[in-house]
This record gives sequence, structure tokens and C-alpha cells, in this order.
Amino acid sequence: MSALQTKTDEKTELKLENLTTGFISPQQVVSEWDIHEGEVVADLGCGGGYFTIPIARIVGEKGKVFAVDVMEGPMEAVRSKAYLEKLGNIEVIRANLEKRNSLSKWVKANSCNFVVLANVLYTSKKKKAIVQEAKRVLAPKGKLVVIDWIKNVSGVFRNFGPPLDLRIDKKEVRDIITKTGFSFENDFEAGQFHLGMMFKKK
Repeated sequence: MSALQTKTDEKTELKLENLTTGFISPQQVVSEWDIHEGEVVADLGCGGGYFTIPIARIVGEKGKVFAVDVMEGPMEAVRSKAYLEKLGNIEVIRANLEKRNSLSKWVKANSCNFVVLANVLYTSKKKKAIVQEAKRVLAPKGKLVVIDWIKNVSGVFRNFGPPLDLRIDKKEVRDIITKTGFSFENDFEAGQFHLGMMFKKK
């Protein structure tokens, strides 16, 4: 093998290593949110349950997790994982979060201690509507967790993840949410590719 090929392989391995170490485990992230046993959490745009499952483990049998998505495939994945782990505290809901009061049939106003929006805001042009529904279901002083793709990316990872023009920067996230009736609490570590922000309902 030539020296040039060796260097190329080393660079490839480095890129792959950065990709795998750039994400933080959901268990580690969730453990820093101060969620407690018995609490009620809504995971809006839950996908395949990346955060739903570790949250359900924490809140336990006395707690509840509403796992909400608009796509049936991810919802079925959540159901399967919940079944395998014998987690009976997860309610899977299909709803379009861009519609006003989209969860009113299942989730009462002021009933959740936490709402999670992970990789959701960048996908929608109706970001304010989604945040308003998060506010509706949250109890007073309830916490809103936002995780989304970092906008300002350069170098080899520029084309990793969703297109840059769809992403929103941290200032825009903060402006949208604070103008909807939340106060900013803190940033938290969400990995190399994502921002993590915590807000409190006023």
C-alpha cells in the first residue's frame, strides 16, 4: 500500500470517527434535563423514539410520555420498542403539529411537565404554530427542550444532515420561542451537529 493510500485511509477513518462521536447518546442528553419519575412529557415529532424511550424509562409507571408524529412508520417503530422494553407508559399519537390545537383530543392544556422538540423546527414553515401547541400543553413553568441542527457548519460536514438553507440559527430559535411566551433558561450539550436549548413557560 502506498503512503498516499495510507494517508487517504486515515483521513476517511477520521471523518467516520467524527461522525460517530459527534452525536451524544439520548440517555446522556435526557439525564441532564432534570426529568423526574411520575412526570408527564410530550415528545413532539418523536420520530422512531430516539428520546421517547429513555424518557419513558425515567418517568416510570407513574409517569407518561406522549409520542407524537405525523408519519405512521416512525410511530410503529416507537410502538415496537415500547413493547420490547415493556414500557406501558407511552401513548403514541398521530397528529399534524402545524394545525392549531392539534393535540387537544389527547393532551389537555397545562398537563405536561416537559415538551421536547428534537429536529422538528427546521422541517416546518409554521414554527410558531408548533411552539404555540407546545405552550398550550405545558404546565405553568413547564420546560421546553429544543434540539435542532446547527446552521453554521463548514468543511467536511457541510453536506452532512439537512440542507443548510432549511436550518435555523440559535438566535432565530430563541426569538421565536421567547416571543411565544417562554423565557430562556440555558444551553446544553447536544453533540457536534446540534444545538440544545432549554426554555421555561412563563
